[in-house]
Amino acid sequence: MPDARISSDTDHQIRPRPIKNQKFPDYPENPLIKQYSAEYWITGDLMTPEKLKSRSFAKRVFDFNEADVVFVPFFATLSAEMELAKGKGSFRRKEGNEDYQRQKWWIFCLKVGYVVSGFEVIVWAGFSLSDLLYHSLADPVAMWHVRAEIAPAILLVVDFGGWYRLDSKSWNGSSLDMIRHTQVSLLKDVIVPYTHLLPRLQLSEKKRNTLLYFKGAKHRHRGGIVRGNLWDLLVNEPGVIMEEGFPNATGREQSIRGMRTSEFCLHPAGDTPTSCRLFDAIQSLCIPVIVSDNIELPFEGMVDYTEFSVFVAADDALKPTWLMGHLRSISKKQKE
Repeated sequence: MPDARISSDTDHQIRPRPIKNQKFPDYPENPLIKQYSAEYWITGDLMTPEKLKSRSFAKRVFDFNEADVVFVPFFATLSAEMELAKGKGSFRRKEGNEDYQRQKWWIFCLKVGYVVSGFEVIVWAGFSLSDLLYHSLADPVAMWHVRAEIAPAILLVVDFGGWYRLDSKSWNGSSLDMIRHTQVSLLKDVIVPYTHLLPRLQLSEKKRNTLLYFKGAKHRHRGGIVRGNLWDLLVNEPGVIMEEGFPNATGREQSIRGMRTSEFCLHPAGDTPTSCRLFDAIQSLCIPVIVSDNIELPFEGMVDYTEFSVFVAADDALKPTWLMGHLRSISKKQKE
């Protein structure tokens, strides 16, 4: 199933694999989908017998009366991406939209009180949508047609980017102001990390010769307008590598090499405030430079991101020479 949005069908088709275990088929390797695979691992963890678990904080109960929440895996982003692969804008229509049909079927199942999951039928009573725990609403268009209906649920998302819209002044990019949807809240929802796409780098003493590295698309919409402006400002700066490319096999190797040989990795907003690029940088021991005025990060109450990241306001980053001067002023001791 070729994906129309990336340049190489050879590298990243949604490749079928032999299914060794009917309960746990392999997750697709397409990077646009794989980055949202946390739901797959949560589901697998909950379905693994307790005696086989080594490290797990979740406890599964088999009597819904004992449950604090009901986890309802829909793989919403996977469903959305399968539709998006057919062409830009296909998610908006209802006719001929298989993702829309899946969304409506799922909502119907929730309302009547049962969910068919693989070979199991899960039945409950007395639970409202506010007791249900969803996941994989990371893609800006995931569950597009039923968001108002699932809004009371606890949503597990990578950020709130998909739950914003530009205000009426912003259609031409003249304003970056955004209006918050009422469906999401830090009071009820949980920010979870993207799945990193690059392999982990073990502690290395190898010298890093590049000061700042970025690889990705230059032009994005919504909050990603800042990215294009940053690109123009930094592309010719000494010690900076700005590479435009796609998440195919070639792009992956370039990202591995670039992040592992750079001191800092730029993380400006794209279509959404965060991306797997942040977690790839962490895996590569490259200090993330997060350019954002509004960003929610996973588990901020437990993880102090300022200990290993540099946060920069968009206005400061867009001042000529300011960002490079700021990064060069950071001492070796601070970097370590």
